[in-house]
Amino acid sequence: MEGDIETLKAATSHGELVLRLRRGVRPWAMLLLDGSILMDSDSLESERALAARGLSRLRGAARAKASPGHAPASGGEHGPVSQKAPAAGGLRILVAGLGLGITLRELLGAQEIEWIDVIEIMAPLVEWNRGVLTALNGDPLADPRVHCRVADLRAVLLPRGLGDDAQPPRSSPARPMGYEMGYDLMLFDIDNGPGWLSRPENAWLYRAPGLAAVRAHLRIGGWASYWSSEPDADFEAVLAAARWGRWMREPLRSCVTGRSRVLTYHLYWLKREA
Repeated sequence: MEGDIETLKAATSHGELVLRLRRGVRPWAMLLLDGSILMDSDSLESERALAARGLSRLRGAARAKASPGHAPASGGEHGPVSQKAPAAGGLRILVAGLGLGITLRELLGAQEIEWIDVIEIMAPLVEWNRGVLTALNGDPLADPRVHCRVADLRAVLLPRGLGDDAQPPRSSPARPMGYEMGYDLMLFDIDNGPGWLSRPENAWLYRAPGLAAVRAHLRIGGWASYWSSEPDADFEAVLAAARWGRWMREPLRSCVTGRSRVLTYHLYWLKREA
């Protein structure tokens, strides 16, 4: 019945994962880990913006390259903006953190996307996205362009010995398929922010080794974005000291569905320029 809330629980090595779910005409879901809210479907504007803003930045760069006085971008107006295009001419994207599948669903409206690697550390969340959450998110994992793996992001992006000047190793069964050629867009939504981690082991991503790894997997002209519930001065100091590109913080106002409440979230954007 509309309004009935069901609760699904799964024990993981990272804590108890809980999904509170309402089905019906207006489906709703809330995701929690050890009692801390990770995501609420009544406030998803920033998750959608994570995808939409990233695609907009890539399209803007492609249009600039195709304008008079510039050579056309490989793949046409909506082709990739890096110096080396994928074989099929489409965009390659990494989504780190599946959540409720909303960012992924937003991306899939873009026809120029060739490949999306999704890295999610908690297997029950992937199962829920393929099952009970499809009424909410439209089953984005079923799209043939999406390739989802249950894995620790650190193990995927930070092989032993990867330094500031390293390049991604060749693909292997343990690597996402987009890994070898690099990504046009990398979206990270695995924590509530650099200073509010869903698990302490994620701290590496917001420090120099993490930024170096991200740089190694981005193609020139590509963008990386980090979702955060609030500004983080320590992370911004690390970004300021980074040697590989420019960065900015974009505040986003999000209206909570059905409530007279407006929240402000933040997207950190980093561009690899060389």
